Amino acid sequence: MVKFPRMGIARQSAKLFHAYLPWHWRQALSAARPFLEFRKPPFEGIYERYEDAPTSDFYDTPAWVEASAASTRLARKNPDIPKSPFLLALIASMSGPVRVLDFGGATGVDFAYIASQNKNPNLTYTVVDRLTACEAGQAIWSDDPRIDFRHRLPDEADFDIVFSCVSLHTVADPLSVLRKFTTYKPNFILLARHPFANRSFVRGQVNMAKPLRQWVMSLPETVSMMKEAGYSLQLNVSSGDKYNVENYPKEFAVSDTRRVMFVRQP
Repeated sequence: MVKFPRMGIARQSAKLFHAYLPWHWRQALSAARPFLEFRKPPFEGIYERYEDAPTSDFYDTPAWVEASAASTRLARKNPDIPKSPFLLALIASMSGPVRVLDFGGATGVDFAYIASQNKNPNLTYTVVDRLTACEAGQAIWSDDPRIDFRHRLPDEADFDIVFSCVSLHTVADPLSVLRKFTTYKPNFILLARHPFANRSFVRGQVNMAKPLRQWVMSLPETVSMMKEAGYSLQLNVSSGDKYNVENYPKEFAVSDTRRVMFVRQP
């Protein structure tokens, strides 16, 4: 395990402010980040085990839930720029009933863009996230019966698309959750903005209000496991994230996240 210095109070305050901004403002700041001289590394530490990395209850705090809810309400009013264009395109390409599982979908911000572009009454969209986020999401979407919220994965279900954005790599055992996804027999499993490398390790995210831990997932291991489950890798492109990882040795310097999609084989 390699440890790195923690953030100062000024930077913690700046990151707390950033976490509460609406989503489109955060995206604009992220786009400008590479040009800012005071840009600091957002990650620290290298850990073999998930339980060894420091973490917090950040995603259970009222502040985070309200920030997510504010972003979702804003997206409902201004859905011009899709947050997840690949998901939108997949849904648009399908006719008839479309069943989507959004793992880690918070208060339904991605559905805001889907709902604005797709009026299919036979679309069902299930968000799985923490209980507090689900309760806030249900209040926001009480007028749209196509979306529902659950605070745990269903034991048995059928979905056409399973989607996860910036979520799967934050759980203790991502491959186990992926295996669970395959039991729903979706045609597509789309992972957006997840860090992948040739080997897996855990790192600490320190650019939020509280520390969090996340996996950098092994792409070869993931592809092999998915192949055994009957899925092939059909998409693997950069998400466009360029994080500052100058504080890491070369073999652990993962600066980007990926959009990867697995397709069920006949």
